Amino acid sequence: MILVATVLLLMALATTVLIVSGSVGGVRIDVANFQLTTSSAAMFWTGVGTTIALVAGVYLMRSGLRRARRQRREARELARNPATDQAGFTAGADRPHEG
Repeated sequence: MILVATVLLLMALATTVLIVSGSVGGVRIDVANFQLTTSSAAMFWTGVGTTIALVAGVYLMRSGLRRARRQRREARELARNPATDQAGFTAGADRPHEG
């Protein structure tokens, strides 16, 4: 598995070096009646930016879902045991002195 990962990383590194150095020609994109001609380096960096945005979006979604799940779990626990407040103290029990 480590060998396969190493080969893939080396291939990605070689591709990156070729694209950034400009060894690969320009890129032409045709969509309907719209044509765009740009360098391969510009396409590469656009892909890098898109990937960063995708990873950031997935990270934010995961953290938001975890937070919502934790809040639901806490709300459920409070509903089951209403005598306990959010600090974990039971009603009527001695609280530490705040001062």
